[in-house]
Amino acid sequence: MLTGRRGLLVLAIVFGLAVALGASLTRLAGLGPGAPVPEVPRAARLPSLDEAGPWVRGRWTADSLRGHVTVVMLWSDTDPLALASLPDAEAWNLAYRRYGLRVLGVHVPEFAFAADTGVAAQCARRLSLTFPIVGDPAYKLSSQFPRTAERPSFYVADTSVRVVFEAGGPRAADVDRALRRALAAVHPEAGIPLDSASSAPDPAGEVPAAARVVNLGASRAEREPLAGAAPGRPQWFTAQFRFQEEGREFVPCAVGRWTPEAEGLVAARGGPENFVSIRGQGRAWAVLAPPPGGRARVWVLGGDRWLPRERAGADVEFDARGASFVDVRAPRLYSIASCPPGWVLKLSPEAAGTAFYSFAFEPDTLR
Repeated sequence: MLTGRRGLLVLAIVFGLAVALGASLTRLAGLGPGAPVPEVPRAARLPSLDEAGPWVRGRWTADSLRGHVTVVMLWSDTDPLALASLPDAEAWNLAYRRYGLRVLGVHVPEFAFAADTGVAAQCARRLSLTFPIVGDPAYKLSSQFPRTAERPSFYVADTSVRVVFEAGGPRAADVDRALRRALAAVHPEAGIPLDSASSAPDPAGEVPAAARVVNLGASRAEREPLAGAAPGRPQWFTAQFRFQEEGREFVPCAVGRWTPEAEGLVAARGGPENFVSIRGQGRAWAVLAPPPGGRARVWVLGGDRWLPRERAGADVEFDARGASFVDVRAPRLYSIASCPPGWVLKLSPEAAGTAFYSFAFEPDTLR
């Protein structure tokens, strides 16, 4: 038996050799310091719905999902691609529910006003959605899913609520293919086609890219003059030179009297001398809200002129003189214009209290 200093020395040597051997084996396995750590999704299974809510329409429970193939879509009411993808989710609901498919929409608000379930409910009515939708204003549910690089996010789970497919962005064809494979495994007798023409991969170049989002809030804006603006009090914004007003691409500029808030800009005055301008190209959207308890027009100019009708967005109207405007009745995403390269959009509120939250630009085929 080893005793005294000699024994302690032998034990120390043995311990050191064991540590070194373990570190070497770890490095050989690719798990040691400096080696990339494999990314493991935080949710290999769908999270529990027991504490999810508030529910916007319908309701699923953990028991109602178990034993069924499920697709979950995380979406926002202010994301153009998400709104464009919701009809795909409704199509899956209608086409595959006879095979037991469960569809769940998780509304993840990007702005405080959208925490109201009425906002998601209005989207559901406008798009004629019939599948259950749950609100997630505190991000308790959505935070348990692996975060995809693009929005919206899709998750397909098998009958044991194990996630077998996930994707982000405009991936409807891929999600549809994953859904049918999962359903075919449960219902082999149904003859569900695995690679039908309707689910063929999107041709190269035709998959929409994620929208370029430009936030206007003091805590969200990326560049001056809005980034770092003192929130909570009305202040003047001026453009000393025309190039400042027209600015760099995707950099918004406010002119006139505005009240910066954490999430957006609120018009302290109405009238043509107060506007927000931004230079960008593609299909342009804006998240706008009316004054509290009211509605307001927001006049829209493109390239210093009223919008041509062929370039007007779906939410743009025209008065008798041909002036283009958006009738802002509720806080939501509004379709503004199809902007050619070099265009500067100018949005001017008719009434004080109108709020501007963000712009989004999508690639557009109209030149």
